[in-house]
Amino acid sequence: MEQPLDVPELAAGAGFSLRPWRLSDLQLVREASEDDYIPLITTVPSPYSESAAVAFVERQWGRATARAGYPFVVVSADGRPVGNVGLWLTDLGQGRASLGYWVVESARGQGGGRGIGRRRLRLGLERIADSST
Repeated sequence: MEQPLDVPELAAGAGFSLRPWRLSDLQLVREASEDDYIPLITTVPSPYSESAAVAFVERQWGRATARAGYPFVVVSADGRPVGNVGLWLTDLGQGRASLGYWVVESARGQGGGRGIGRRRLRLGLERIADSST
């Protein structure tokens, strides 16, 4: 049996960092569930309930356990969880991986997306991808 993936904490540039999901992130799930778009393209529950939010966080943990990928919480420089980014490895055997992210409305326009997509995350994800094979 293969070991679960270890979701590390990473600097993502522009003052943002990435870390594993925690049950203390339910407020982030609540804000994302109230967004017009995020629940349409993700598994974020809408309408929000605490039990559905807990199940969402547990699904993120399960993705690492099943070696499907690395789910991260995006954290702003002030320590506030503001989004999600995932590196999904389900097609790694075919030489492909995918990256997806969302940022809650209250944190948009602050460089989180650019920090995730354009800065040191690439180096961190390359390290992770190398260690997962």
